[in-house]
Amino acid sequence: DTLMEQGRLDDADRALARGSAGRPPDFIHRHWLAESHARLRVLQGDLRGGLAELLTAGERMTAHGLHNPAFMPWRSQAAHVLLALGDRARAAALAEEELALARRWAAPRALAIALRAAGLATGGAAGIGLLREAVEVAADSPAVLEHARAHVELGAALRRGNERVEAREHLRDGLELATGCGACALVARARVELATS
Repeated sequence: DTLMEQGRLDDADRALARGSAGRPPDFIHRHWLAESHARLRVLQGDLRGGLAELLTAGERMTAHGLHNPAFMPWRSQAAHVLLALGDRARAAALAEEELALARRWAAPRALAIALRAAGLATGGAAGIGLLREAVEVAADSPAVLEHARAHVELGAALRRGNERVEAREHLRDGLELATGCGACALVARARVELATS
């Protein structure tokens, strides 16, 4: 996952292959390996294949009684992919489901992830409100990378809404946090958003 955040997709692919090699079918961490592989496929441009893997990993987690999105935020991740594929209704349904679960469990990182996905799926003023809440929730947690993501998404949403001054503030904050995390892909995204704000 760290390699993916650094934009080192080939290295991430090799690391996942090593991590999966020789593991039995009931290997306890296979769910997380499957989630990471799905994320890698999405980053490599295979949105539909990555989505299918995310949904399968989520179904397996659910079948094992693991409903807390702190274990795996598969619904939020799938919602992002569905938005990229243009399926806002399905994205919103998954994001809302995960947000309800995250609010019940109240783990700050999981809640911030769910709020960010719900904010993007909802859009408009209500979506911006959810993104603001994501920034606030992540600020009070050790989840620095998620805090950076929330700032960047809020800044991007504000820029699209022509709130350019506030957008730049959030984008700069997100850029600074992402840089500190070594999250090269997020740094690049924040810079692109800042250049257009």
